[in-house]
Amino acid sequence: MHDVIILANPRAGAGHAQTLAQRLIQDRQSGKEPLLLEPTSADQARSQLDQALTGGDQQLVVIGGDGTLHLAVNRVLERGFGEKVNFRLLPAGSGSDFFRSLRCARRIANEPRDSRQPPTFPVDALQVQWADGSRRYGINTVSAGLAGDVSAAMAGSVKNGFAAYLRATLKAFLHHRPRPFSIAIDGVPFFHGDLSLIAVTNGAYFGQGMKVAPKAEIDDGQAEIVAARAMSRQRLFFRLLRIYLGNHLGAPYVLYRRGQEISIHHVSPSSLDIDGEHLPGGDVTIRVIPDALKFSRDS
Repeated sequence: MHDVIILANPRAGAGHAQTLAQRLIQDRQSGKEPLLLEPTSADQARSQLDQALTGGDQQLVVIGGDGTLHLAVNRVLERGFGEKVNFRLLPAGSGSDFFRSLRCARRIANEPRDSRQPPTFPVDALQVQWADGSRRYGINTVSAGLAGDVSAAMAGSVKNGFAAYLRATLKAFLHHRPRPFSIAIDGVPFFHGDLSLIAVTNGAYFGQGMKVAPKAEIDDGQAEIVAARAMSRQRLFFRLLRIYLGNHLGAPYVLYRRGQEISIHHVSPSSLDIDGEHLPGGDVTIRVIPDALKFSRDS
C-alpha cells in the first residue's frame, strides 16, 4: 500500500502539474516514495485510483484544476473512503475555484500558526441524486441555466483552458434563454418560475473566479442557493459582472437561501454542471453531506 498517492493531470497548466509532481517527490525527505499517477484520460484516472486506494489511511495529493479534484472526490466517496483519505490540493489548472474557498476556509484562517491540532480539517460534500436513483458527488457547485449551457458548450470543445472556457461562455450567452424551474429547500417550496441561472454551492466561487456565494463556508453543513431571475441577455451580462464581485445577494433579481436538501425540478430539458462536469438535467435532489472529506491545512 502506498501511503501517499499523487494524482497529476498532465494537461493541466500546460505541463505545470507534472513539474509540481516531480518537485513534490524530490522534496520528500522521509517515508516511502509516493505513487505518481499521470492518467491521460478520465477513464484511466478512475481505473488507476481504484487500484491505488485501499481503504486504509492514505494521503491523496491532487495536482490540477476543479475537474481533476471532482474526479478524485467521486472515486473516494463512491468507495466509502471519505474518512480514510486525506486530500491535499495543489492548483495547476485553468479553473481552481474550490482552491480559492479552501484557502479562505474559516478553520484555516482562524488556526494559530503554532497549533498542535491535527493537520487536517473536515469539508462538506454535495450528493446529487436523479429521479432514477443514480448519484454523483460534487465538492464545489451544482449549477444550471446559463452555467449548464456553458458546461454543455465545454463538453463539445476539444480544448480546455481559459480561452476555451471564454469561447464556451460567449457561445452559451448568445443562445441562452431563461428556463422554468421549481425549487424546494428542506421540503418547503421556494420558487417556481423562469430563471437565468441557479447555483447550489458548497464553496464561494465558480465559473473561474465568480464569487457567486460570498457567505459560503465549506464546513458548515449547509449549501448556499443563489439564483438569478429571468432577464434579457443585455441585463444578464452586466449583472454577471456584479456577481463576479460578490455584492449581488441583496439585489432584487437575486434569490438567496441556505439549506441542507434542495430539490430542483427542470420543467424543460436542461443541462446540469457539477464542478465542471456536464451532466443531464431533469429532476434532481442535492443533499449536503457534512464532514464528508478531509483536507490538509497546507493545501
